[in-house]
Amino acid sequence: LFRAGKAHSSLVLQADAKHLLADVWTSVGVIVGVGLVGLTGLKQLDPIVGIVVGLNIVYTGIGLLRQSVSGLMDVALPSADHQVIIDILSTHRNTDIDFHQLQTRAAGRNRFVGFHLLVPSAWTVQQGYNLICELEVEIESALRGAIVDIILQPIDDPRAHADQHQGAQPLW
Repeated sequence: LFRAGKAHSSLVLQADAKHLLADVWTSVGVIVGVGLVGLTGLKQLDPIVGIVVGLNIVYTGIGLLRQSVSGLMDVALPSADHQVIIDILSTHRNTDIDFHQLQTRAAGRNRFVGFHLLVPSAWTVQQGYNLICELEVEIESALRGAIVDIILQPIDDPRAHADQHQGAQPLW
């Protein structure tokens, strides 16, 4: 259940797996506590084992709460995914084609990639669109269905570069 939750980026499945695991540890704790009291006659061992089991439940609950809250927030994609995107863009980059304003985020199980594609202003709309489609297919297949948003801009228009200096991290 836990592996399936990780594989599908499902917080619900992961939480259910942790809940079941906490139930298992609670049952084991009850058996151990009663067994220790029966074997040793020390009744103080039962509440000690109970406290340990309770702390485990609290620890698991806090972890689930943190994971749930972080699942509600957008976060940048991991650096490995970011590097995959950079590698794909690098294969298309030359003196006529460039990229900037790369933004990535994950929201729950969805991953989003956006950037500006700079091409020669002499290109036809069809040429630009063909490259956009090619990049989308490459990124979506490399990042298993990421949602890709590409803005096409003329490379020789200074307005296309104006937003490049507004706090964005350089790609190269």
